[in-house]
Amino acid sequence: MTDPTKPTATSNRGFAVPRLMRFSGGSALGAFLVAIPFWFSDMPIQDVTGVQMGIGALAMFGCGVLGLTLGEKFFNGVMKTLEGMGT
Repeated sequence: MTDPTKPTATSNRGFAVPRLMRFSGGSALGAFLVAIPFWFSDMPIQDVTGVQMGIGALAMFGCGVLGLTLGEKFFNGVMKTLEGMGT
């Protein structure tokens, strides 16, 4: 029988690690969404302005926050949207 007062392997991950992983996943997804227009354009990376970089960073931060707060709902919604874009 296990002692409920002793920490287990799964509880050692703590409170912050799953939240950090969701935020990081959302930010990575935001970086992917920001990079899509550059893949389909002929604009060199040297022509990107500070305003465009700021908007991209804001989009990545926003996706990170949405991933943190909504979790699976956010990721599933974005994936369904991306699936529908190919048709």
